[in-house]
Amino acid sequence: MSATPSEVTLFALERFWRHIKSAERVASSRAEAALGELARGSGDVRSRTWCALLLHATFVDTALVCDVLDALDEQSADGRPPARLLDAIGFAHWRGGHVALDAPVDTSSDLEASLRQLRAIPALNNQAVSEILLALAGTKISRLTAPASVIRLVSEALDYPVFIASRSLAPVVDLALSGFSNQASDGGPVYDLAGDKEVYAYFGSDLADLGIVSVLDRLNAAGSFLDIPACCRSFFSATWESCQEQHSGDLAFTLLSSHRDWGKGRSLKISWQCNPYGMYMGGGLLWHFPCSSWCEHTIAVVDSRLRLLERVDSEFAAECCTFQQRAFRLFPDRRFQLGIDGHGGVLVQPT
Repeated sequence: MSATPSEVTLFALERFWRHIKSAERVASSRAEAALGELARGSGDVRSRTWCALLLHATFVDTALVCDVLDALDEQSADGRPPARLLDAIGFAHWRGGHVALDAPVDTSSDLEASLRQLRAIPALNNQAVSEILLALAGTKISRLTAPASVIRLVSEALDYPVFIASRSLAPVVDLALSGFSNQASDGGPVYDLAGDKEVYAYFGSDLADLGIVSVLDRLNAAGSFLDIPACCRSFFSATWESCQEQHSGDLAFTLLSSHRDWGKGRSLKISWQCNPYGMYMGGGLLWHFPCSSWCEHTIAVVDSRLRLLERVDSEFAAECCTFQQRAFRLFPDRRFQLGIDGHGGVLVQPT
């Protein structure tokens, strides 16, 4: 299960504290009070919204920190944050327009019907369909990156709300991975789901939670909400910066090239549940980079997802697994080739 708002990671709190202290216009006592509000993580939607705003404002616009803190003292009559501040973290979209973060979400989705509706949208691959289904089932918060028009289609087809982060992205295409992108630059602000900007979209049963996750995601601190094991989050934090410089963000290659049998003329044996190359092909049930090729926590996460999908549609579940179970050859320039035939590179055999 994904984390609750009160379980915001210490990592995020510490980064928030360092940045808010550096804002010259914010008095230390006010900053301490704001941090306390965030750490308590009280359950009502207003408090959680403020927490998200405070985090986001710190990284987007220092002046916004002051606006948020002032608004904590002088709230509007309905107790909601000013519209400008809500726009800073993003917006919830449903039934053709923006909705309040406390809008009730019906969590009693018919997953079989939802699967049929999602598979009827050509732009969605198996990975995206699986992610959304798990969010509808209430097992996790799911994040998708897709053109705004596609997200709009999904929301309309399912009659389900989605939270859109305030900034679009411009993916950096990795030719070694057949166009998959592990890196992206800022693509400018997002105000609605018109057009085809690539956006970060979050699905889940609580819109206020999704706002917080979108903020933490900017800090690379949303992993606990996204069903990523703690050991894999630590691996990401320790290796992401160097991986971007050396391998264009290809942590899958970073992981396998550190395998004990790499460079010894032998094939690499890995757990199929820990094979991230299915993700590069748009399928599979693994959507994070595992800390090892036999990570027991990752195996448990993937097995749990598989069991749920098997109850919805066993044929679709098996199809998803196929992406991770196929052998492939991995080359020193990070290219990979499906199948055991061919020459060169290292044969990787998921088992």
